[in-house]
Amino acid sequence: MDVLEKFSTHSRRALRDAFLICRARGDAAVEVAHVFCGIARQRGSIGAELLAKDNIDAETIEKSLGIHAVKPAASGQPVRLSDATRQSIERAALLSSRFGHRYVGTEHLLAGMLEQQGAWLDEFFKKHKISRQLLRERLTVVLKSTTKFPELAEALDAISPPDEEMVTPGLRLSRPPVSALAAYTTELTDTAVQQRIDPLIGREAEVERLIQILCRRTKNNPLLLGDPGVGKTAIVEGLAKKISLDQVPDVLRGRKIFQLDLGLLVAGSSYRGEFEQRFKQLLAETKQRPERALLPLL
Repeated sequence: MDVLEKFSTHSRRALRDAFLICRARGDAAVEVAHVFCGIARQRGSIGAELLAKDNIDAETIEKSLGIHAVKPAASGQPVRLSDATRQSIERAALLSSRFGHRYVGTEHLLAGMLEQQGAWLDEFFKKHKISRQLLRERLTVVLKSTTKFPELAEALDAISPPDEEMVTPGLRLSRPPVSALAAYTTELTDTAVQQRIDPLIGREAEVERLIQILCRRTKNNPLLLGDPGVGKTAIVEGLAKKISLDQVPDVLRGRKIFQLDLGLLVAGSSYRGEFEQRFKQLLAETKQRPERALLPLL
C-alpha cells in the first residue's frame, strides 16, 4: 500500500468518508458521487475551497444523494470501488506525478472526478448551475501554482510535449494557465454577482469618500478599518454597484473590482515563497488589465 502514503490527510479522509457514505446508502460500490461528497466534507482542503467558490458544500451534496433518507445497509458484504471511481483515483495519482507533486490531495481527486461523465454529476451540475469547464480551469491554475519547480516543469514541457494519452482531458499541460484573477477572486462588478448583493443603505458618505480617494492622482489607496461586521465589505460592494450603474466620475467608469479570496490563495502553498509568487502573479495581471482593475483585500 505504498501508493496510499502519497495521499494527503484530507484526501485520505475524503476516501474514508466516501466509504461511509456508500455504506449509509446501502450501495454496493463507492461511486464518484460518494467521493465528491467526501471531498466537500474536508473543510480547509483545496478541493473543498474550490467547491465552496461555486456555493457547493457537503450538506448540499448529501441532500442530493439522500443520505439521511436511506438506512444503513444490513449486509456485511465488503464495499468495493466502482470502475469509474478507480479510474478517477488513478487519474488523480497520475496528475500528481505529472505536475511534480509529492502528494495526492483533494484537488487531484476532484480533477479526477470531473473527468467522469456520469448521470448524477451532470444532473447535479445542471441543477445548481455549475460550469464544469470553469471548475476545471480553476483546478488547472491551482495545480500549476502548487508545483515545486514551475520553471523546470515549463522547460521540460518545452523540450518534450506531454503525451496526450497520459494527460487528463481538460487539463492539458501544454496550454497556458488561465487567469489567476478568475481562480482566486470574484468580480464584484459582474452583473450576475450584483444581483446577489443587497443594496447599501446609510453608507453614502463613506462611499463618496472612497470615490474621492480613488480619484486622486497620488495617494489613492484607501484603507477601511473596523471591527468585523461593521460594514467594510458592504462599502466596497456599494462602490461596485455604483460602478456597474455608471454612477461614478469618469475616472472610475468601466473599472472592475475583484474580491480576493485569501483562503484559496494560501491553500496549497506548502513551499517557501509560493504564496508570494501567487500574489505577484495577481498584481502583475491586475496591472496589465486595460480597465485598471481594483483588487481589495476583504
